[in-house]
Amino acid sequence: MPSKSSLALALICALAMLAGPTRAETYMAVIPAAMSNPTGPLSLEAALDLALTANPELSAATNELRAVEGAVIQAGLRPNPDISTSVEDTQNRATRSTTVQLGQRLELGGKRAARVAIAERGREVADADLAARRLEVRAAVVGAFFDEGRPGIMKNSPKTAYSSELKSEF
Repeated sequence: MPSKSSLALALICALAMLAGPTRAETYMAVIPAAMSNPTGPLSLEAALDLALTANPELSAATNELRAVEGAVIQAGLRPNPDISTSVEDTQNRATRSTTVQLGQRLELGGKRAARVAIAERGREVADADLAARRLEVRAAVVGAFFDEGRPGIMKNSPKTAYSSELKSEF
């Protein structure tokens, strides 16, 4: 059975590969904090949960999706009314005139529907980007978890030990 620290190290390496060198410090701070109170060996499900919740790129992609959803809502709203004021002949009180204008832009020709359609396509792109990033993180964690070059569960499994015994007999 692999130790908790070796599995945590494999998970940190997988996350660091995805983030690049500038974000490694973030992962080093998040992962030990999450592993400070372990309840047993790190399972694949726990490693995936930890990676999906602690990855700042996924958090940024989720926030981007929320922002795009807000843009979809904004695209469906009517334009705000305009108000403006104008003061003429400010030197003489007797002939001074003040004008207040209130205006509302009327959209014709399906402009709002087109704006909403464009915003919805943007939401689909952001959603696909988030799904792709989740799959990348998942693939990296699974690869690190089962990689025989690193400490992982497959390296110490009974099948691997049995195959090692067979190799040594021949």
